Amino acid sequence: MENVLVFVVSAVAVLGLPPYLVSLWRALPAVWRGERRSPIRHLRLFSIFPRSYLSGLLAVTAWYGGFAAVGGGLLVYGILGFDDGSSSDDPPAAVVLMAVFFAVAALLLAAALPLTVLQWVMNAFNRPHRLVPPRYRDKAGWVGEQARLNRQRASLPRTDHLVEIVEADPGDGPGGRFLVAVCGDSSCGWMGYADEGVAAEEENLRAKAARHSSQVAAGVIRPRPDA
Repeated sequence: MENVLVFVVSAVAVLGLPPYLVSLWRALPAVWRGERRSPIRHLRLFSIFPRSYLSGLLAVTAWYGGFAAVGGGLLVYGILGFDDGSSSDDPPAAVVLMAVFFAVAALLLAAALPLTVLQWVMNAFNRPHRLVPPRYRDKAGWVGEQARLNRQRASLPRTDHLVEIVEADPGDGPGGRFLVAVCGDSSCGWMGYADEGVAAEEENLRAKAARHSSQVAAGVIRPRPDA
């Protein structure tokens, strides 16, 4: 009964896992371009998100490929008439084929652990950037996102981007020059304006900038007189 169970499990691994891995790899271009969600999300060892799909797929391929190779070796052992695995009557070709399957399994499973660690790093820090699709490279991993949430809960600024206070000129409009707070992080795009009618425009604007970032530049950047 146990031999039958091993045979069935091995057959399922050999016949089911490779086609499944092929389907995951075929989805890679669309996930990389942001055209579809990740077809695989949560595993026992790690999660896979669109930004970490490639690294997760490498780890999944190593694990599942290793299991399929082990299943292939067990199928060869069971189908081709081995007695005790060491008999001189064992088919030489079968012995070689089984050895190849188990060698491939050993290589893949040996690579699976470091690739799993890589996936943990990807999810935590969104690094290295080369493994992240371009549209997700400015996103934070869960460590950065958790730090942002902790800052919000503690009523601290949401970022540490450098914010500068700039004197702007509306040009030919009816109003005069006014102050605006500008975030220096190009991926952020935050801007702030003082409340209408306040007497202390700069102080009002600095208070708003301080809620966005912990770094607010001193002084005001003013245009040159000839500008």
